[in-house]
Amino acid sequence: MSRVFVLLALLPLLSVASAQTTIRNAHGSTVAKISSDGRVTDSHGSSLGRIKSDGRVVNSHGSSVGRIKKDGRLVDSHGSNIGRVSSGRLTNKHGSSVGRLHSSGRITDSHGSSIGRATGSWCEKQVVAYFAFFHQGIFSP
Repeated sequence: MSRVFVLLALLPLLSVASAQTTIRNAHGSTVAKISSDGRVTDSHGSSLGRIKSDGRVVNSHGSSVGRIKKDGRLVDSHGSNIGRVSSGRLTNKHGSSVGRLHSSGRITDSHGSSIGRATGSWCEKQVVAYFAFFHQGIFSP
């Protein structure tokens, strides 16, 4: 199972963070930033895409790559279920737990091992969307 990150909701599922979110790996290095308007950039500042306030996720070319539904389901650009987020727990399309983001911002994999941290003003929708749609291999079996 590849690394998967999830976030314990501190804000409602579809709220937008009021300040920048920084996502760091287990070594403390920045891997991505999400601005308050949903823009997602990598560690070098290159645009990866945008997370819209309605849950739609688009790549850097503006093409839809998926959506987080109000009920926590994650779907790809074809509408196929790829996972679900609920109370900070992320499951894949088969219902298997693949990760968690704790209220402290600590990110753990399915075995409880610490693999990163979300810092700043973050919300579940944005962090989950980053890992579901911009980070490769998140939902791999």
